[in-house]
Amino acid sequence: MASASRMLWTLGRDKATPFSDQIGKVNHRFHNPFNAMLGIAITVNCLGAIFIGSSTAFNAFVGSFVILTTMSYLAAVGPHLLYRRRFVKPGPFWMPARVAYPVLTIATSYIVVFNVIYCFPFVLPVSPENMNYSVVMTGGVTTLFGLYYLWKRNHGYEGPHVVMEIEGDVGTARVTETVTAKGTRHEEIEVLDK
Repeated sequence: MASASRMLWTLGRDKATPFSDQIGKVNHRFHNPFNAMLGIAITVNCLGAIFIGSSTAFNAFVGSFVILTTMSYLAAVGPHLLYRRRFVKPGPFWMPARVAYPVLTIATSYIVVFNVIYCFPFVLPVSPENMNYSVVMTGGVTTLFGLYYLWKRNHGYEGPHVVMEIEGDVGTARVTETVTAKGTRHEEIEVLDK
């Protein structure tokens, strides 16, 4: 819950969630993102209560989590394979091409094949009570968040703020850089001391 609330707070701070003005605040009394923690606690309890009402609905949530998580890995790995790692700046850990392409191909194939398998029904014959609804949940969540993204990118998403303090012979300055969803950059320079 602590890590999920910190991620939610970060997204709220960057104005990427609904109710970001409340979620992105740090509580001055407790010195933590209390609103984000409360939001996560309420969400987790609501999801836990689903199991009491219907194990089929709970299994759909769990199954969709597995599919959505692996699809997020595919969204990170897939472009490396499709574009032959042209747009990636090599870092301290960089696989040579003769190793990287087989690893990327196996990982991508594994994700695609197992996501199809995760959508199969659990038992045969299939009935409304034992059907695997994870494909419905995955499609619904993907559609909702895709529509939210399309709306939010045109209605005020600024992106994360990068703050750097630069010290030199002349003095100290703080540079804040913001990248909007449309790719435009804004920089603010504040001189701290001379």
